[in-house]
Amino acid sequence: MIIWNEYVRVLVPGEPVPKARARAVATKKGIRHYTPDKTKLFEKKIKVLAQKYRRVQAPKRTPVRFHLIAVFERPKYMMAAKYDDGLIEHTVRPDLDNVLKACKDALNGLAYHDDGQVCQIRAEAYWAEKDPNKARTEVVLYVPKEGE
Repeated sequence: MIIWNEYVRVLVPGEPVPKARARAVATKKGIRHYTPDKTKLFEKKIKVLAQKYRRVQAPKRTPVRFHLIAVFERPKYMMAAKYDDGLIEHTVRPDLDNVLKACKDALNGLAYHDDGQVCQIRAEAYWAEKDPNKARTEVVLYVPKEGE
């Protein structure tokens, strides 16, 4: 059994953004592929907040456990008294796996050498608490405890 140690924790305020499909446009020189700006900005936000962990990058071939909690802004109809105040499971689009992909790509080469090192994933999606501006993305990375 592996004992895991936390080595990176990033809290990104604001709405989680799913990884959008690459877009293509025709130009005079041919077809140009690009990533939509919203996705690029979200990935950059994660990178900036994770910069303080630059020196603790997981060594190559070290397994990494990836834990993601995506908390989306609660819609107005869920502010009614009949809904609990705490987190509520988010079961609609955007898909959780696309948010996970954006987060994994953002930390690639920063918190680990390659996202192929991720061998365990736990991902959760919720509607935020009733307080405004509670949307956030939390990423926690773990590596095996030394000597295990």
